[in-house]
Amino acid sequence: MAILDSPTVTCMKLDSLKRSHLEGLCADWGIATSGTKSDLIEKVIAADVPTNEIDAAIRALYVQQANEDLRGLSRAQLAAELSQVSSYEWPCTQGQLDGYIQRNFTRQYLRYSEVVQAAQSKLSSAVIQYTICSWYNTWSTWLIEDVISRHGNVVPTLKNVKGVDIFFRGQPFDLKTTVIPDEFYNRFDSLQREPATLAKWYYENQGAQRFGADNRMFVVVHDAQSPQDSWKLKRNIDLIRTKLNSALSREEISDQDLVVFSFNNRTYRAHAKVIFVINEGEERQTSYR
Repeated sequence: MAILDSPTVTCMKLDSLKRSHLEGLCADWGIATSGTKSDLIEKVIAADVPTNEIDAAIRALYVQQANEDLRGLSRAQLAAELSQVSSYEWPCTQGQLDGYIQRNFTRQYLRYSEVVQAAQSKLSSAVIQYTICSWYNTWSTWLIEDVISRHGNVVPTLKNVKGVDIFFRGQPFDLKTTVIPDEFYNRFDSLQREPATLAKWYYENQGAQRFGADNRMFVVVHDAQSPQDSWKLKRNIDLIRTKLNSALSREEISDQDLVVFSFNNRTYRAHAKVIFVINEGEERQTSYR
């Protein structure tokens, strides 16, 4: 995705709002709330509402929604809940639980008593572990994205928009929280100096069903001493907040962030940021340049 002009980004920000939110803001700005959602966006643009007012309104709505998501918990309390997870081993590939059941139970047994016994003795533990991993992944990612969304250089989206989770310094980005691939463990220091290699790898090795060539901000958590435990860093809210706030305050967007990658014999271009969050040593966050 190319770097977009301000009017285009403003339209995208407004379109990322729920209609009810957009109607409320129009009412606050003295704009008629009749018509389609597209009509409302056009009215806001025609009214020349300042960008900083739009951004401030969206941020306020985000804080309200985020607090509702927490249902009375503080962010520290959520992190404490996540800290109770001691194992993060998926019993099957995320999104393929049905296939796992088909392979290991449905098609393996002909007798009712056998499949019931197998399900009770093996499947229940697998489903429980899958659920815990899914829960941990969802809410630890929520914590990270919340830190990013509340930063002063970021405007969050208020509803799911494919390819856009935030607007960082006026440009749309899809957020991805991930770890270093196994084959890069021994190259971690060089990756911090040349994160373009890692950004390109992430784009080229994404699943076909989730393919996207959108701008992406990769938050890479890494335990340098124990890489297999990197998943635990996602709940270290103090470390996450310190690292991300520093990077988001420092980084800019330019054509130097361009990533050119191949997928299914086609060439794509996107702008990417890579932010490393490590558990030790001096701060070594790096952006794709």
